[in-house]
Amino acid sequence: MNISRIPVVLGSALLASCVSITVGSDFDPGTDFTKYTTFAWETVEQTTTGDPRLDDNPFFNSRVRSAVERQLSLRGLDPAPEESADLMLHYHMFVEHRERINVDAIDRELDEARGYSIYNRNVDVEVYVNEYDEGTLMIDLADAADKHIMWRGWAKLVVTDVIDDRERLDSRIGQAVEKIIALYPAG
Repeated sequence: MNISRIPVVLGSALLASCVSITVGSDFDPGTDFTKYTTFAWETVEQTTTGDPRLDDNPFFNSRVRSAVERQLSLRGLDPAPEESADLMLHYHMFVEHRERINVDAIDRELDEARGYSIYNRNVDVEVYVNEYDEGTLMIDLADAADKHIMWRGWAKLVVTDVIDDRERLDSRIGQAVEKIIALYPAG
């Protein structure tokens, strides 16, 4: 076997260019979501993301909040003062460095009569190490009266090369929040 190359930069650039966002949600099945019509942001200390470019960044916080507010408004919920809101909102963002290793075997000889590669003969192996940053955005909606979380939505997405680009970061946040809030059961 011959390990021919490890193109880390190319692999991470290709992976970062893919805009796949995986979303999901969970909720208390006994919740009557139709009774909620207003929301406010809960005043709590924000957890760290794991990335110093986002931690304590008022611009990032504003982008996430604006995207959430916009999507909730489209679902028929209105912003309200914290004292009179039906729902209390909170979000968490985590960024983790990931590596994905891909191994491709390339046969140098083909069995033309059968139309497939000859196994285990003259094989080169290419190993690609894709390094990327994966972000997880979680949005919690809690009943304002008893403070229990009744709905949580989340998105996992690649944020490599996006955190340092304001326009791309705005776009990615908007896409993630839109997909998350689309899973909210009412509206």
